[in-house]
Amino acid sequence: MNAVRSWLVEPAVLMPGELRAVDDAIARLRRLDRAVTRARVVAGLPLSFWTRLVGIRYDELWKTSLHRAFPHGSRTRRDVAGQLNRISQLRNDIAHHQPIVGIPVADRHQDMLALAAAVDPAAAALPRPRGSERCRVSARR
Repeated sequence: MNAVRSWLVEPAVLMPGELRAVDDAIARLRRLDRAVTRARVVAGLPLSFWTRLVGIRYDELWKTSLHRAFPHGSRTRRDVAGQLNRISQLRNDIAHHQPIVGIPVADRHQDMLALAAAVDPAAAALPRPRGSERCRVSARR
């Protein structure tokens, strides 16, 4: 990442699969002739990168530092991983045109808000898109 030193490119921190995801994000930026910055690399990483990063394989990383990414949450890797995995499953179902009837979409929405609030409580208070109340009501029926 040029002059940007980051844990994102440290083999001592990330496992090979996650390092490949970072390399792919960097390569994509270069193909688009965009500056390679930490923010752009982070933004270019797939959701699966983050679900793996809070998985049990990174338990030690969680204990030493990753928990600080969610300073206002439950502070357990298992809770964050559960929320993120449920969100990811819903995202994948939608992306692959799978039926979501019977999936508690309102609960997944709450998972999203809880994760956002764990990072920054103000994020959970951001204005909601119009119609989100209807989604909550429809999910209860």
